Amino acid sequence: MVFAIDPARIQLHAQRLNELADTTPQTKLFLEDHLELTFLDTNVLFAKAISGADDSRAAICTFMDDLNTALTDSATELELTAKRSIELDDAIEAELDAAYPDEKKSGGQASGAPEVSAPGARPSDPSSLLIAPSAPAEDDLAAQILSIDWLSPTALILELINLLPWNPVDEVQKNFAGDWDALNGISEALTGTARYVKSQGENVAFEMATDAASWNGKASEAAGAFFAEMDKLLRDAASQIEKLAPEFAAVAKGMRSAADTLTGLFTQIMDAMIVAAISYAAGAATAATGVGAIIGALAGTGAVAYIIWLAESAWEVIQAVLLIPELLTIAVGVLQTFLLTQPDLPKPTAYDNALV
Repeated sequence: MVFAIDPARIQLHAQRLNELADTTPQTKLFLEDHLELTFLDTNVLFAKAISGADDSRAAICTFMDDLNTALTDSATELELTAKRSIELDDAIEAELDAAYPDEKKSGGQASGAPEVSAPGARPSDPSSLLIAPSAPAEDDLAAQILSIDWLSPTALILELINLLPWNPVDEVQKNFAGDWDALNGISEALTGTARYVKSQGENVAFEMATDAASWNGKASEAAGAFFAEMDKLLRDAASQIEKLAPEFAAVAKGMRSAADTLTGLFTQIMDAMIVAAISYAAGAATAATGVGAIIGALAGTGAVAYIIWLAESAWEVIQAVLLIPELLTIAVGVLQTFLLTQPDLPKPTAYDNALV
């Protein structure tokens, strides 16, 4: 292989890496704006969604810091490579390149890393893929389930509510209060973030492929191996973020479906309570005859049994709802492990030219 190097092109490569690094703070601001949910201390389930959003944001922001460091340090290394090339005689530089160490340093090409290919069209600017999600619908699932009859019951209705083995109003407010539709926005924001990270990898690969046309030698091969591995790492990270994205929307959909089911059950329960209340009232009004009291008591007892049966069905729905955020928690944990704690996963590291 004939040694060749174009310092000007390598300087442009370094400049482009610095430009890519400059987009990472913008991405962190994007995540802070769109991967955050309003805290509600009364809602146990929504607190889990908040935790999922917070943990996802923290993991990706840490990854952005690592990426920023890798890109800026790699740019510095390329600038030094170009500077040294300008300073050295071509013959001496060729001899040094021939002596470039074969052993891969940190950031060298790992098994299975893609080869550097000829550049195609320049990839998109990563920051252009960070699009703010659409505004969430201002739906209150708890308010949908609980009609005014539940929140401001008559004295007799309240007595019937107190017959239930659990407190419907407390359970609904505890588990359904919160801006659940905002989780759809988090899914959109994560999808945009995944595209951003993938585009970072595409840009890293493109710049190195462009270098390959004017930079030959062992140092060039080492640089190509490193940036190919960085491209692969970024694409893998983008894939993990993309897998997490729909999990937040799935939670929102699951909560909406459960709320619709409970709305129907709570309506039936309240209708039955009203029937029971009317029955008891009618019995009390005709108690002088004795017949009304007996009929009213029987009708009321039948209605109460029906109410208890409906309440058990509603309770089963609420118990199922408790499991919905658990799947999200698991998915967030997978992303955290991939980005932060997996021992054999290389974080973005800076390119290191052993000759400079």
